[in-house]
Amino acid sequence: VAGAASVPEAVPGADSGRTCVSPSQAASEDLTTSQQQFPAIEDLEPIDRDGEPIDRWLVAVRERAASMDSLSNGKSFTKVPYEAVLGEGSYGLVWRAKDRNRHTWYAVKNIKVQRDGLQLVAARECEVADRIRLKPHPCVVRPFHVHNFTDLGLYMLVMEYCPGGDLLGQICRARVACAAKGRSYQPPPTSLIWIGQVFMDW
Repeated sequence: VAGAASVPEAVPGADSGRTCVSPSQAASEDLTTSQQQFPAIEDLEPIDRDGEPIDRWLVAVRERAASMDSLSNGKSFTKVPYEAVLGEGSYGLVWRAKDRNRHTWYAVKNIKVQRDGLQLVAARECEVADRIRLKPHPCVVRPFHVHNFTDLGLYMLVMEYCPGGDLLGQICRARVACAAKGRSYQPPPTSLIWIGQVFMDW
């Protein structure tokens, strides 16, 4: 959920001032994300926390290109350098990427579907992402593109990059800060509104 986390630094391509709004405000805003040009898969490259490309990944891509193995087949994205990884879970990982042409940062979610049952999970995630892409909301991370590499069993979701960590990290830090002051953690009053907006059909 964007807006619930503070943004400690300015990042190219990141919307650092976005906050959650009321349903009436959201309805009145001109949300044109679905019409924006999404980055081409072949223009994305993994980057470290400073925005620098990973040299050994670039070398591997050049070697693959020299051997006539096209970058667009997705093989270059099956092994993401650890410096670019933002998080990892049971279904895959999320990594930090940059469009080499526009220098815009993105978060890319890789979902590997080789294991039994994950095909349905990936299809469901992609369906939800596509709905949000068509009807974006200011309190939900914006998906720009969904790509399925069927030969590799890999789904890639290209999304808005939101700096400042994830929601769980913000909650944990808030709990620690409250405990240090001898107080119990209370979610922001607007959090119920945010949750309601997330699950509403926009």
